[in-house]
Amino acid sequence: GSIQPEKLADVLTDYKTAEVDTGKKWIDGRPIYRKVVRGVVNMTGGYNTSSLPHDIQGLSNSWELIRYYGNIRLSGNLNNNPIKQAFPYIEGTHQSGITSIDQTNITISGSYAWGNSEVSVTLEYVK
Repeated sequence: GSIQPEKLADVLTDYKTAEVDTGKKWIDGRPIYRKVVRGVVNMTGGYNTSSLPHDIQGLSNSWELIRYYGNIRLSGNLNNNPIKQAFPYIEGTHQSGITSIDQTNITISGSYAWGNSEVSVTLEYVK
């Protein structure tokens, strides 16, 4: 038989702003965690770069990002606009995306001064 989505453990199907141990292991045996990070970045100034704190505790120097996915509403809020931009956002004249993730922040940059932009990013990582 097949496995039905409603039969999967909550940890595999739930998305939370709190850190979740997915129950999966990375190639070196470390547990893979997932966390949804939401907030507003202000992409203004010369480089149109802003940092969003992820509040992940206990990242070692050997932490690894397994994958990330998410969206942003450039110059707006996610909850009141029918159009979202996926990461990375690429069009003919402008781009925006995650430029780096360190032990404290997600850095988001763009080619235009979009100002306040709401972000929702799901991170999967090992510590």
